[in-house]
Amino acid sequence: MHHCLIPPLEGQTNFKAKCASLRNALFPTVNNLPRQLLPPNFLTSKLDMYQQTYPVTTGKVFLAITHLKYGTSVGPYGISYTTLHHLHESAPEILPLLFEACLVHTAHPPEWKVANCVIIPKPGKLSYAHAKSYRPISPQSCFGKLRESIVARRLTSAAPRCCATHPSQMGAQPENSVVDALLRTFTPIATAISKKKTAKNGAPRPAVLTHDIEGVFNQVHPSTLQEVMQQRCLPMYLTKWISAFNTDRKIAFGFDQQSEDCSPTSAASLKVPLFHLSFSSSSVILC
Repeated sequence: MHHCLIPPLEGQTNFKAKCASLRNALFPTVNNLPRQLLPPNFLTSKLDMYQQTYPVTTGKVFLAITHLKYGTSVGPYGISYTTLHHLHESAPEILPLLFEACLVHTAHPPEWKVANCVIIPKPGKLSYAHAKSYRPISPQSCFGKLRESIVARRLTSAAPRCCATHPSQMGAQPENSVVDALLRTFTPIATAISKKKTAKNGAPRPAVLTHDIEGVFNQVHPSTLQEVMQQRCLPMYLTKWISAFNTDRKIAFGFDQQSEDCSPTSAASLKVPLFHLSFSSSSVILC
């Protein structure tokens, strides 16, 4: 994708200016603004897991490896999931020791925070002269993504137990799948339609009211997220590790047969219940 040629963006024609336009539009630095602290005991928890720790076992690493999406981009260092799979098969003690050390010392190595960002034109746009007409894809180190997968499973397990996610939350919840979301949406609509057909004077037409948060991952403030996790009594090591994960990240754009040097960004990409701890996104069915 570094060979992809894009037209002038926001009136800018040179490579560096295009990169600046993309960064300002796709990765705005909203997280640097000061935030007011949460009041003490603002949130509650059903279970205190603050001091709980769990070792990273060979079996957990193997489970995470088997659920990875093979064939995706290998990131800036050229190490693929297949390579990690072969490594774990030949020396199963290495990856658990490495990932356990990351959790014990609450560290996410800086080499795993670097992403080579390519941009994909969004289909159906009338003009591609604006930065928001493109979707950023940021391949990262497969080592880091495997580590994130293990942490995501732990958060998915711990968050509901600590009352950190709502029971109706569909994303990143093992008991609530896409099928459940569709059933909860279409069942009351179908019921309302059937009532309307049998009603003598007619019935209100069903409708679905939804809302979305633009750039939700970029809007999560690291310090606020850490406070939320602490007040929800989530495991301390996860709270501190996620703080390390969300800071000092870097990206480098590549297109027009050019690549820029890595620059700091506020964007994180851990697709787990992180943003649901700070935000609520829902759909309301009106029948």
